[in-house]
Amino acid sequence: MAPSISTDLPPLPPAYDSALVRYRLLGQVRAERAGEPLPPGTPKQQALLAALLLRGGEQVERTELVRAVWGEHAPDSAAGLLATYTARLRKALEPDRARRAAPRLLITRGTTYGLHLRRDALDLWRFEDALSEARRERRAGRVGAARTCYEQALAQWRGEQALSGVPERCAADARHRLAGLRLDARLEHAEALLDLGEHAEAAERIAPLVPGRPYDERLQALLMLALYRSGRTPEALALFRGVRRALVHDLGVEPRPGLRRLHERILHADPSLAAPRQPPRSLTPARPAPAHRLPVPAQLPRDSADFTGREEEVRQLRELLRRPDSPAAVCPTVVISGAAGLGKSTLAVHVAHQVRDRFPDGQLYAVLGGRAPADVLGRFLEDLGVAPHEVPDGLERRAVRFRTLTAERRLLVLLDDAQSTDQLRELLPAAPGCAVLVTSRAPLRDLPGRVPLRLGPLDAAQSLRLLRRFASGAPLASVAALPYRSAATATAASALHSLADGCAGHPLALRLAAARAADEAARVGDIGGPPASHPGFPDGPRTARTRIASAG
Repeated sequence: MAPSISTDLPPLPPAYDSALVRYRLLGQVRAERAGEPLPPGTPKQQALLAALLLRGGEQVERTELVRAVWGEHAPDSAAGLLATYTARLRKALEPDRARRAAPRLLITRGTTYGLHLRRDALDLWRFEDALSEARRERRAGRVGAARTCYEQALAQWRGEQALSGVPERCAADARHRLAGLRLDARLEHAEALLDLGEHAEAAERIAPLVPGRPYDERLQALLMLALYRSGRTPEALALFRGVRRALVHDLGVEPRPGLRRLHERILHADPSLAAPRQPPRSLTPARPAPAHRLPVPAQLPRDSADFTGREEEVRQLRELLRRPDSPAAVCPTVVISGAAGLGKSTLAVHVAHQVRDRFPDGQLYAVLGGRAPADVLGRFLEDLGVAPHEVPDGLERRAVRFRTLTAERRLLVLLDDAQSTDQLRELLPAAPGCAVLVTSRAPLRDLPGRVPLRLGPLDAAQSLRLLRRFASGAPLASVAALPYRSAATATAASALHSLADGCAGHPLALRLAAARAADEAARVGDIGGPPASHPGFPDGPRTARTRIASAG
């Protein structure tokens, strides 16, 4: 029988767009691309995704995945169904993959399957890493830093139950294990709050856990101590009576000695139970947790592999966004404006990748379009570590929280396809270390502090370079023979010039025309005849320009 998990296989191949895909297990099982949720699929498909994620990017044998999805009583058709779910999952994760291109994220090797994962792409790993860091800080006596890390860990949970959406028989063991990890983190967080004198907050955070765990004496003891230190002694004593009643009535046992001693000390107002007036120096949060321990979003879309031209615009943007090392240096809000099809978004993404090292606290990205700014801020807050249930309601409160979270950070925010200044106002961080890059068809002249960059068409030389590069080696003869060439384009070289002129310096029109040329070359090679009239662009570049009228 084949081994269940092949742990000695070489690492999965690097995936150029894996940074865009993030996965969730701590709540609803799902994948997200550039912050937008992908279709979840059927419960069985979610079970397959969960099984691959729980195995940490390793190649997993088909038989093991069948057991994970169907249990011990899998149907005879399980192998075929698994292939179907795999294909659907690939399509959701890589919608732009060509039909016969090799997959980049969900890899098949023989009878094994593996999901290419970055460490920061899975919420479970982010939870475990932050929890480990919290425990290290606490052991070192840095309780303030530990508290921050505990809160970052718990913020990864997006619901009360892990693996939501996956059938119980497929997820019971993993769900139980993860629930235990979360409870440990919650209790340790409460202990850290008590060490810091935050008794009321500790009581508020752990009180909701008590009804579901009436026999958990560690939990009851923490809540009793938090209530007592908050001046709520009667409630602490009543809690003990309720715990004892439940243990004796339901289980026939008395509380353990530790809980009984705590009860006695509360009854006698033992001075040693009181919180210290001044936390010991080693427990004082002398400094916040370093910035690199906070969530570091990396949301930039993939840079264009065939980016060509725009050298002067790239230089200007790099100079604007490469913030001086001085902490007082203010980074700008740059607005790239221009007509549809001129490559505003492509340019912005290209430059953002070049300067991302100047923004070590991360890069946020959103396509605005017609979206409400409050919705965008809600997603940004979650990406910066705010638990979903703690995201405030309303635009104004979300904007205040966003500015607070970014006040001491160095972030690059890329806002694509902005419609108006009103849509942008509350999305701009106020910190001097944060830069904002905006693309819009409108110049947004009334946006305070904006640095404008108006994008025009490519010049003739850049258009020719772009056309040659996009054509990917298509013979010039096939370009010359395109049905919309004029009588003056008697040679292949002049055909290129004519085609570039007809596209009027619009990168998207050039891309479409070059793709047409490459298709013609391939067709000629297949049938061995001269290029025939093609219905794609019957009127040549004019039709290509029509195609980009609605593009950004």
